[in-house]
Amino acid sequence: MTGCTFSKSLSMFAALAVIAGCTGTHVKQGDKVAAVGDWETAMVQYRIAVDANGDDTVAKRKLLKAEREVIALWTKRGHASNSAGKLGEAGTWWRKAVELTHPTEKTSGNAWRAIVKNATALEYHGDVAFGDHRYEEAIGTWSAVLLVDPNRGDIVEKNTEAQKKFAAELHGLAHGLAKRNLLGAALVTDLRALRYDPMQSEAFSAGSDLRKIIRSRTRVALQEIRLEDKGFKGLSGPLIERLTPHMEDFPPYGPTKDPAAMRATFVVTVEDFEKKEETKDGKDEVPNDEIPPTDPIANPAIPVQKAKIAALEKQMADLKAKLKADLSAKRAGKPQEYGGDKGLEIARSIDQAKEELASEKRVLEGLPAMVPPPPPPATWTLAWKETTRSVTARVRFEVTEPDFPLPMVLTLTETVSKTDRSHGGSQKHHLNLDPLQLPPYEDLVNELTKKLEHGTKVVGDARERRVNTLIEKGREHLHNGRDSEALDAFVAVLFLMGPQALPQDAAAFVAKSLEHDRFKDVVAAQ
Repeated sequence: MTGCTFSKSLSMFAALAVIAGCTGTHVKQGDKVAAVGDWETAMVQYRIAVDANGDDTVAKRKLLKAEREVIALWTKRGHASNSAGKLGEAGTWWRKAVELTHPTEKTSGNAWRAIVKNATALEYHGDVAFGDHRYEEAIGTWSAVLLVDPNRGDIVEKNTEAQKKFAAELHGLAHGLAKRNLLGAALVTDLRALRYDPMQSEAFSAGSDLRKIIRSRTRVALQEIRLEDKGFKGLSGPLIERLTPHMEDFPPYGPTKDPAAMRATFVVTVEDFEKKEETKDGKDEVPNDEIPPTDPIANPAIPVQKAKIAALEKQMADLKAKLKADLSAKRAGKPQEYGGDKGLEIARSIDQAKEELASEKRVLEGLPAMVPPPPPPATWTLAWKETTRSVTARVRFEVTEPDFPLPMVLTLTETVSKTDRSHGGSQKHHLNLDPLQLPPYEDLVNELTKKLEHGTKVVGDARERRVNTLIEKGREHLHNGRDSEALDAFVAVLFLMGPQALPQDAAAFVAKSLEHDRFKDVVAAQ
């Protein structure tokens, strides 16, 4: 689908951006068909772009180029029809070429000169066609003659009568199409009738009525949002408040008082909603800014040395006790439990311990009683607790329309979480405590609804599905030769989303059926 729309909720700059993108799409489509020589379709696409954004100088320039190419093409077709003896067609093509030409260039164009050269023949053919009730042919030739010779009162009179009769004929055709419930095709046909006879009151009245009916039939009433919260009351209320203003973002879908509008339902289901708070503990090594102490302190090596001496003294006492026991055993003549002279080994160990003890005492004597204080550590440990508070929701948005077997569904899962660390600070290190600062769950829910409000896009998706369905139906009708049915489908697209929604093939067909490419005339309010 090639349509471009923007909602009322967009800012001015966002809307301009959407318009720029929209016109760019149709300019690109025009460029594509222009590249293969289809200047008529290119002209329609450039016209749509210019209508959407009158400040688009690129589109304007390309439209002018396309119009010149189409003028040449229509003039050539007129020449070919004239050569084939089809003066009705020739006059129509030449007239269309002249009407498209800029006023300052009309009289110098080939189409103008062709009408002047064949004026008598064209007038004669119009007389014959009128006599045969071929009013469209008569108008095509007489209107061409009147372009180059507007003072021919006799032709003006004849042409006016032919236009009235043809307009009546078209209105009759439109009436028949309306009876077949092809209201869009009937509207276009009545607009053609008014093009030939603006005073055709029946066509004017019928066109006004048809527009109203088509608007009613293309409008899809979404009166309210039906909420199914599955018991998650904490989210449902704020969510509905957030969604409701967007009900009119996708016209003609939305609230309406029109009793003829198609009734659809918009159901929002909160399938899951969870509030959660998680914590974790951690530590940071913080640079130490303590001021180093200057007062001397008791030498910490002294108690360490004393402990070492005490251990050696105990070791000596144990060795002496063993040596005494060994001597007693020998005096009593008790046999030794092991080989060698154990007493001698113990005695040597005592000598060694004495030496070590004396050495350690000398070390103790050499230690100063007071020493400079040690520097503070480079870092200190700050314990903290990190808390994460979050809300998560899964919400289903569903639009059900009576003429589609399946609903349009969009499911969003969104999460909002906030994290903060807290700690007890440190008076020693002049760090104040950091209390936990997290928003309440109500604030998190409100932020969550902002993410979920985009779920109303499902309404736009439903509208796009309807447009695409109509376009495909219209193309199928065209393929099978059912032009009125195709036109009816494409006109419905115009009422749904405007000219920008028509792809190039559909736009070209509607333009041909209207005999002009001013699509806004179709949906114009009266």
